[in-house]
Amino acid sequence: MPKTKARKRGNGGRGSVQKQTARVALARADAAPMVQAKSPAPVGRMSRKAQKQAASKRWQGLMMSGMVALGCWGLAVSFIFFTTDANRYLYGAMASLMAVLWTVMFGMRLRKVSQ
Repeated sequence: MPKTKARKRGNGGRGSVQKQTARVALARADAAPMVQAKSPAPVGRMSRKAQKQAASKRWQGLMMSGMVALGCWGLAVSFIFFTTDANRYLYGAMASLMAVLWTVMFGMRLRKVSQ
């Protein structure tokens, strides 16, 4: 059976009630749009497994941005000093700009992890 049919059947008829209330609200000329406020997420302790996963993702993002920044700096140096292309300074400047952006990203992530 396709997943869409299971989803349609699994909502317990709530979708049809919401559609009916929306139609009624739209049919009334003086009705204000109905806005549902989301309840705040429960504040509680994370499990150890969730904490480890969140910490590993932070470190993974930090290492990835650091490696990309170093790679961009290497490209900038190689474009400027080791190529004989006529536009080597343009390519080097573009790689340097990209390297500066990734270095800033690395600094922001490092500050976030160290807090």
